Amino acid sequence: MARAREGSGYLSLEGTVVEPVLVSSNRKADCQAEMRVQILDDGLVRVRSNADVRLFASGDDCSRIHRGAVYRASGTFAEAVIGTTPLWLTVHGEDGLVVLKEQPWPERCREHMQESFFRATEGLSDQGRVLVPGLTMGFLGQDHPSSSYDARPINDTYASQLEERFRTAGIMHLMAVSGGHFVIVSGLIRRICARLLVPRRIVAVLMVGCTSLLAALMAPGDSVSRALVMGWIGAAALYLGRRTQALSALCVTVIVMLLLDPALAWSYGFALSCASVLGIVMMSRPISGVAALILPDRLADAVAMTIAAQTATLPIQVMMEPQLPLWSLVANVLVSPVVDFATMAGLAGLAVAWANVDAAAVLAWVASWGTRVMERVAMWLGGGEHAVVPWAGGVRGAILLAAIETAVILTIVRIARLAGPSRAEHALPGEPFTRNPRNRLRIWWDDTMRMMRDLDAYRE
Repeated sequence: MARAREGSGYLSLEGTVVEPVLVSSNRKADCQAEMRVQILDDGLVRVRSNADVRLFASGDDCSRIHRGAVYRASGTFAEAVIGTTPLWLTVHGEDGLVVLKEQPWPERCREHMQESFFRATEGLSDQGRVLVPGLTMGFLGQDHPSSSYDARPINDTYASQLEERFRTAGIMHLMAVSGGHFVIVSGLIRRICARLLVPRRIVAVLMVGCTSLLAALMAPGDSVSRALVMGWIGAAALYLGRRTQALSALCVTVIVMLLLDPALAWSYGFALSCASVLGIVMMSRPISGVAALILPDRLADAVAMTIAAQTATLPIQVMMEPQLPLWSLVANVLVSPVVDFATMAGLAGLAVAWANVDAAAVLAWVASWGTRVMERVAMWLGGGEHAVVPWAGGVRGAILLAAIETAVILTIVRIARLAGPSRAEHALPGEPFTRNPRNRLRIWWDDTMRMMRDLDAYRE
């Protein structure tokens, strides 16, 4: 790092590629990969290391880089311009990239499944090729290098515009793997096993195995690790015959992960993931109860989860980008009916792609109908001049927004207590019946239908 601060130079290193190969963020290269260094050699000193380096390559070298393999890479190094990886190494020359150890068979299996799914999306439109892999695995289509097979190029202008519209509309989180994937898989396992009367301990073991396999196939990220650990804790509770407590599981997950990797303390991805879960656990149920007064139950639950997650994560988001997405709530509500459907279709395609690409292509096409709705919503709500509102950045902006949210929540709670029914201890058990628009509409409908039946009976 000292040499890098002084200026670029020549460096040779040996290390293991620890993440999938992506399209390069540097215009001077075609692809990039994250490498965990084992040995550094600058021509004068050869030392052992455990540093992280971002490797850039071009041409045929991109097809030779595989996750899990060990390489000796030689080229020019410099300080990173963007990203969290501190050092960049650009490979050049015929001997710039030499394979020292081939990737192990589990890594080959994982890469084969992922590449097969990308092949399955090849026949889709550009929106499907961009969004279906993003929704399913967390890899946007334009970030995947097509050096391993002759793929049709994706329109870069359209892909960049689509990504920006998703961000300004407040639904970019759909393109990152989160707890929703693990909830879908775990819920499906529990329902199937309940139908087959499978013992709970076997169900817990199946949940651990399937969620671990799911995490291995997803794009690596702190939110994936958080969701995986929480899934393991939930499976452990099921194995022991205890009721799962989401808040306790979240607290244990945060403590354990921070102890194992203190660097997560300044990870925005980890903070956003934990904050969204905390908001859903703490606020979604009371918000859903209020929303259910005027909305159907499913729509009320979707609105409540969106409001709770957005409320908890907004102070962190303004530290990343000093702006507020105005249409985030509306956009999330509009796409919520198709998210689970498209995710399940995409995961099913990923599960069968390694064996039959044609069958996976059909499932990917089904998933693309859901992503089409997301694209239309993002283009509609994320393209206006007032899609976002500027806000104070940094810690000051986060504290200000958190204070405003707290004041609004306390005001709403106070009004609800004054206007709502009595919650005294001497009251009868159960939920009180309140006079609200939804109940009034239901009573009016029931009375109207009863009158119509009585009228028909009288005529007969």
